[in-house]
Amino acid sequence: MSTPTKITGGCLCKAVRYEVNFPEDHDFKANSVACFCSLCRKQSGAVVVHVHILPRSSFTWTSPSATPAAPLANYQVIKDNLRWFCTACGSYLAWEGNGIIEVTAGSVDEEFLVGKKDGEGTVIEKGVGEQFCHPEGAVTWVNNSLGPVTEGIKGTRWKFSVDHGEKLPVKAAGGCLCGAIRYSVVFPPGHDFAMNSTKCLCTACRKQSGALMLHLHTLPLSSFSCVAPASELGDYSRSPGYHRLFCKRCGSFIAWRQDPRLCGDVHGLADIGGSRATRQALDGTIDCAPAYEEGEVEICVGTLDEEFLVGRRGPGGKVVPGTGFGHLLGHPEGRILWAENDISGVTDRLTGVRYQNNCSNGLKIKEH
Repeated sequence: MSTPTKITGGCLCKAVRYEVNFPEDHDFKANSVACFCSLCRKQSGAVVVHVHILPRSSFTWTSPSATPAAPLANYQVIKDNLRWFCTACGSYLAWEGNGIIEVTAGSVDEEFLVGKKDGEGTVIEKGVGEQFCHPEGAVTWVNNSLGPVTEGIKGTRWKFSVDHGEKLPVKAAGGCLCGAIRYSVVFPPGHDFAMNSTKCLCTACRKQSGALMLHLHTLPLSSFSCVAPASELGDYSRSPGYHRLFCKRCGSFIAWRQDPRLCGDVHGLADIGGSRATRQALDGTIDCAPAYEEGEVEICVGTLDEEFLVGRRGPGGKVVPGTGFGHLLGHPEGRILWAENDISGVTDRLTGVRYQNNCSNGLKIKEH
């Protein structure tokens, strides 16, 4: 496999673009990181965010030009630590600070990340994803591990994992990185956590979250309640009726929802009904979980509050066993969609039932 010298990437709506020129003798293994931290989870909506570290001088924003109207913004949890995102579609693109920039792998253009494809979607020239997200790189914040969900992520682990109990959750809460958007969920009686768990490898989810794989959990709309100021809740729609909700202030990707009535109002989600049968293939998934006739929402698992996802912290920051439910909300036996976009050595090690494109077309690949 040849060593890459240059790649390009950008956001989901294509308003923001960037270019990376790798330094000579760049160490891809040493600069590859899979992050489990709560900040990356909150902003991307993903359970794991793969990033690649580069000198700031090797990275260039190629569009838009640096004007006040440019849809490029950053959110600072810590002063001078910049989390870059697109204000038009919410895509999480990079972290910057101390002279370096960490580029999110999911925002890299598919032709570089996965490879070039023919007219039928088959990869004919392999991409550089395996080097950019080196399987022997670092895995950080492993104290936030979600048991079997994240155990398949390989690399040098910087912190220890935690144990998880088997108590089933009744409710959970979550929100965006800056706290402007909050939501709560109540799990229906008899809720099937495995059947409603999805790991999506589609390019649209990668572009918006910046993650290589996005863990989603499907719920009926009546189980989901969102509280957000109208000015802060963004709605990016690639086609009428299919909505990607994000925070305009910090860029966090919150949820994906289908709206069969083609309603333009993104608020009061629990009041919007419909049937999953109306969903089209345009947004990366079809019939990936049991249908809810009232309509449904797929929450980004990484946006759940840490106490529900990882567990409550006790003395010394140690997680109290049995208090986190990430191993259920990102169930390891759930579905893996768009598996033709696998990154060798990284995403092909995930457990679950694998499907080419989506699970309604019957093209099951394998189960392990």
